[in-house]
Amino acid sequence: MYAYGRAEGYLVNKQPKHAVDCGFAVQRRYEQLQPDGSWKPTASFRVGDVVRVTLTARATCNEPILRYLAVEDPLPACMEVVDPELASQALPEGISEAQSLGWWSFSAPISNREFLKDRVRIFADRLNPGDKLEISYVARVTRSGKVTAPGTRTELMYQPEIYGLSAPQQFEVSAR
Repeated sequence: MYAYGRAEGYLVNKQPKHAVDCGFAVQRRYEQLQPDGSWKPTASFRVGDVVRVTLTARATCNEPILRYLAVEDPLPACMEVVDPELASQALPEGISEAQSLGWWSFSAPISNREFLKDRVRIFADRLNPGDKLEISYVARVTRSGKVTAPGTRTELMYQPEIYGLSAPQQFEVSAR
C-alpha cells in the first residue's frame, strides 16, 4: 500500500501579497450596511458594523467541465459570520432580507455551505469554463484593531492544482 499527502499553508508574514491565478481569478469585497438599508463599499469599519462580503471566482483554466468546487474564505479576526438560518443572528431592526440585497446570495447552484467560527466554506457541484461564481454573505464586526483578512481560496476539490487565491486585505477597525 502506498499513500501520499500534501499540506499547504502560509505563515502570517509569508502570505502572497498579490492574487494567485492557477485556474481561478478570485476577488473579495467588503460593503458596510448603511442606515437606509443600502450597502457602501469600504475598507474601514467600526465595532458593531454589519458587513456584506462578496466573493467572486471566475474560471480561467481550460478544463471542459469544472466539477466539485470549494470556496474557503477565512474571516479576519475582527468579524463573525451571520448565519441566516439562526433567528438569534438576524439583521438589525427594520432591515429585511430583501432590503439587504444579498444576505445570502449566489450565482450558481450551491450544494453546501458551512459557517464556521473563523471561515466560511461554500461548495458547488459544477461551474462552466469562463463562468463566474459570485457569493455574498453577511458578517458582524466584533473587535477593534488592525487586522488582515487572508486570501480567499477557490479550488477544484479533486484537482487542487487548479485553484485561485485572492489578495490578502488589511484594514483598521475602530471602537464604536
